[in-house]
This record gives sequence, structure tokens and C-alpha cells, in this order.
Amino acid sequence: MGEKMIIYRTAQTSDFLDIAALDREAWGKNRNTEFVPDGEHIWRVWVEYAIVECAFENDKVIGVGLSIPTTDPKLYFHHKLFLRDGYRGQNIGSKLTENRFKRTDELGAATIFTTDTNNTVMHKIAAKHGYVEVDFVKGYYRPNEDRLIFRREAATIQADKKTLNL
Repeated sequence: MGEKMIIYRTAQTSDFLDIAALDREAWGKNRNTEFVPDGEHIWRVWVEYAIVECAFENDKVIGVGLSIPTTDPKLYFHHKLFLRDGYRGQNIGSKLTENRFKRTDELGAATIFTTDTNNTVMHKIAAKHGYVEVDFVKGYYRPNEDRLIFRREAATIQADKKTLNL
């Protein structure tokens, strides 16, 4: 069987319905699935006003990474990273994350995200990409839903710290 041809690009407004559908599909694989994922309207807004990087195979969305601006212009929130079934473990999520970093690094913006305390795969990915755990929040959403908060400084800031031996 031949190698998969994965195409990476920034989402376009014409992609938002496919992205929303994959979001619903991917969300069903997580804990606490009774809570509704983001809807089509917000995906339409995010594609136009946030950083949404996608992976496609045969014109079908197979992965999405979303980073949204915060009230601090030097901080973005890495809100979502999800893949279609059968595409995990192929570095597609890492490539989507790297593409978002390129965009936030160009802006000189740090990034933060929260993740389930049990999501050890995401904890390893975070460390691989220069994130540091900065907080544990008990009952982040509800009493039984704790979250870890991770932060990554912009690449230019990371380089400056290395130069200054910080």
C-alpha cells in the first residue's frame, strides 16, 4: 500500500462544516461526552478570525488544530487538536501543532492550553513542543473535571532566554 498523501494548510471558510462534523466525531471519543462540542457557528467564526490549521487526505479533513486569541495580544489559547479515527500516531497532530507555532511565533505570542489530567499522551506532546505545566485546577469545569494548564513561550522569547542563560 502506498504512502498517504497528507496536505496541510490553513483552514478556509469553505471548510468549517467539515471541521465541525469531525469535531463532533472526535469529541465522542473523550471522557464526559454528554457535553456538547463546539457548534457550526463558532467554527465559522474561528476559521475566519483565529488560527485554524488542517490536515487533508483526498480533500477530506482528517485533523484540525485551533488556536484562539486572548485579551492579551501576546497570548493565544491552543483550544483544540483532534484527528479522525485511524490517523493517530502518524505525527499529524505534531505537524498541525508546529504549523500553529509558526503562526504564533511570528506574532511573538506565547501559547497556553488545558488538558485532562489523565491525558498522558497530550502531556508528552506538550513536553516535546516546549510546554511547561504551570497550574493544576481542581474542578476546572465541574467537581470531577480537573485540568492541567500548560504554557509555551514564543520561539523568539525561548531563544532570548537561552542567549541570556535564563
